[in-house]
Amino acid sequence: MHKKTRRNSALLLLMAPIIAIGSSALVAGTAASAGATAKKAISPSIKICEPVPGAFRFVLNGSVVSLNGKCEVFKAKIGVNHVTEISAPALYRSLSSISVTPAQVRVNSSLKTESITLRLAAGKSATVMFANSKLVVVVSGPAPVNPPPSNPLPVSPPPSAGGGSPGGGGPAPVGNPDPVSTGGTGDIEVCKTAADPMVEGTFDFTISAGGTLIASPTLTLAPISRETDANTVCTGSIPVPAGTVTVTEATYGPGYWLQDVTANPLTALLTVDTTTQTATFNVVADQETTGDFIDATQLNTIKVCKTLANNLGNLGSSTPPTTFSYNVEWSFTPATTGGPYATYTGGTSVSVVAVPFPGTACSIVGESIPAGATVWVTENNDEAAAPYVSVSNVSIVPSQFDAATPTTPADEAVLTVPPVEPVGFGGYADAVFTNTPMGFIEVCKYFDPSNYDNAGNWATFTVNGGSPFTVDGGYCSAPIEVPAGIGTATVYETVGADYAFEGVSATSDSGVVDELTGPEWKGVSTSDPAVVSVPYGGIGNETMVNFFDSVDPTTIKICAQDTTVDTNTAGAPLYVSESIGFSYTHSDGSTGSLSVPVDQTAGNPTGLNCKAVSISEPEFILTPAGDAYTATITETGVTVTAPTPAPPTVEVTGISYAGNGTWSNDTAPGLPASIEVQVATGTNMVTFTNGPPPVE
Repeated sequence: MHKKTRRNSALLLLMAPIIAIGSSALVAGTAASAGATAKKAISPSIKICEPVPGAFRFVLNGSVVSLNGKCEVFKAKIGVNHVTEISAPALYRSLSSISVTPAQVRVNSSLKTESITLRLAAGKSATVMFANSKLVVVVSGPAPVNPPPSNPLPVSPPPSAGGGSPGGGGPAPVGNPDPVSTGGTGDIEVCKTAADPMVEGTFDFTISAGGTLIASPTLTLAPISRETDANTVCTGSIPVPAGTVTVTEATYGPGYWLQDVTANPLTALLTVDTTTQTATFNVVADQETTGDFIDATQLNTIKVCKTLANNLGNLGSSTPPTTFSYNVEWSFTPATTGGPYATYTGGTSVSVVAVPFPGTACSIVGESIPAGATVWVTENNDEAAAPYVSVSNVSIVPSQFDAATPTTPADEAVLTVPPVEPVGFGGYADAVFTNTPMGFIEVCKYFDPSNYDNAGNWATFTVNGGSPFTVDGGYCSAPIEVPAGIGTATVYETVGADYAFEGVSATSDSGVVDELTGPEWKGVSTSDPAVVSVPYGGIGNETMVNFFDSVDPTTIKICAQDTTVDTNTAGAPLYVSESIGFSYTHSDGSTGSLSVPVDQTAGNPTGLNCKAVSISEPEFILTPAGDAYTATITETGVTVTAPTPAPPTVEVTGISYAGNGTWSNDTAPGLPASIEVQVATGTNMVTFTNGPPPVE
C-alpha cells in the first residue's frame, strides 16, 4: 500500500512564526493598538475543501486546522496566505490536484510540497480544493478456468484402485482455484500528530488484542522548526487479529496531553479515554485501520497579585489608581525523551492596579504558557507611577509551584505553571508581590562640648539591622531609605568607652511624633535602640534622628608631702609649714600652675595635702581631636614659712600615681622632678614626696 511521506521544507518555513512566541507577538500587538483610530479592515477568508469527508489536516499561515466535513471556512489575512496539506486518511494520501477559485488569487502552488500560496485583499474570499485520489487495493481472486474445447477429446478413465480394467470409473474432477482469503487478521497503523509546533520528542505505544501484547512501537516527532518530517509520523502496517484492538499511548509529565484520537475509516474508532490515553479500534479482516493520536501542548497561565503592606501615601486609593507593571518570562523544555530537543521560551507583561490596604489585587497573565514551564516574574521599578515603593515579600500560592532557589533575588518570583483539567491541578498559580511604601531618615551625631564636633570624634550606627556606617561629630549620614510607617526605623548606636550617652531626638517636616526608647545608652554597645516613625515620601520630608553624647570628664589631683624631721635644742619636733609649687602641661599645648600647702602637724606628720587642677582647665580624657589626653606635672620649688630658721634643704624623694590611667616617671638626674600621666575617667592622683637628700 502506498504511504505518503511528509518531508515538506516549505512547511517548516510556514510554521516558523508559531515558534517565535513571546516578545515579537507583543510588538505586533502594540503596533496594532497604535493605529486604533484608523478604520478597521475586514479580514478575508479561505474555504478549504476536499472531495470526500475525512481526517484531513492543513497548516494555514502557520496554524494547524482540520476539516470536520468536506469544507471549512477559516479566517485569512490581508496579503499573502499559505495553505499546506499535512495529513490525510490512509486511503486518500495521494494528492492529485490543487485548485483555487477565483483563479487570479493564486500566486503559486506545488503538488510536490502539497501547498498553495494565494493573495487576498481585505474582505475578499477564496475556495481552495485539495483533491486526493483514492488508493486502489488489489485483492487476489480465483484463477480463471479455461472453457473446454467444442469437440473435446475423450478422456481415458483412470485405473481403478484395485488395478481393474479400463473404463471402470468416471472422469476425474476439475480442481477448483483457491478461494478469496477470509482469514481472521487485518492491519493497524498508529500515527502520532502534533496539534501545535511545541509537541515533539519520542512517544511510546502498546498495541494489544484480547489482553495479548502484539507490538510496542515508538514514534518520534522532531521539532517543526528543524529540517525534518512534518508533524505527523506513522508506524506503517502492523498485522493484528481482526476484531477489537487496544492502543495505549504512554503518558508524560506536565506539558503534553492527548487531545483527541481519530480513525480511518471513521467507524473503526470504538472508544477513546483521553485520561488513560487509550483507544480501541474495530479492525476488519484483510483491511487496514489507521488510528491517529493527536497530542497538544497543555497550556495554562498564572496570576500576578499585588498587596500593599500599609496605606501610607494612599497608594491603594489614589486618583488615578496606582498601577504596578511586571515582566513575565518563561521557558519550557519538552518532557518527552529521544534526543536534544529544543527549549521554547516566551515573554509578556502584565499590570496590576493596587487596592487599599489590606486588600490584594490580581491580574491574569494574557499569554498562555505550557504546563510545567518555569516562569520568572519581576516588578518594574516605576518611580513615576509608584514612587518610593519597595518589594518587601514575594510568595507563590499554592506553594508547591514555588520554583525559587537560594540564589533567586528577594524581589523576583519563580514558579512552575500548573497543569489544567482533566490532567491535573485545574487552577492558577499566583505570584503575590507585597510592597511597602518607603521613606527616608538621616542619622546625625553631636558631642558635648561642641568643639568636639569634628572628624576625630565619631560613632557607628545601624538602621534596621543593615550594614554599619559611621557619622562624624557635627555631621549627618546620607539619606537612608526605610519602610514608612509608625515605628518602622530602628537605629542602633555604637560609641567608644570615652563617651557618655546624653539623648536622642527625631524631627521631620511632616510633624512625625518622636518615638524614642533607650534611656541607658552607654559603653561600646547599645541594647535599647531608638525607634522612630517615618512618613511616606521623598527626602523633602525625611526624618532626622539626632544622637547626643558627651565626652567623659576626668580630674587631675596633685598631692604633696614632706618627710623632713627637725627638732629644737630640747629635742622636741619642729613642724614644717611650707608651700610646694607645680607646673603642668597638657598634650593639647595648654599649661597651668598651682601650689600645694604642706603643713606638718602631730596628726599629719608629713603634711600630706592635695589640690585638684582648676575646673577651668581641660577636664576631658580626650582632646577635641579625639586623642587621649596626657599631662606632664613638674615640681617647681619649695617655700618654707616655718620654722625659722628653715630646716635643712629638701628635695623630691618619690613620685607615685593612683587612678585608671597610665604614667611614666620622667625624672632624670639634674632635672626637675616630673611625671607624665595618660589620664582616664575618674580621678588621676599624683603624689610628690619631699625629704632630706640622702647622706653621701
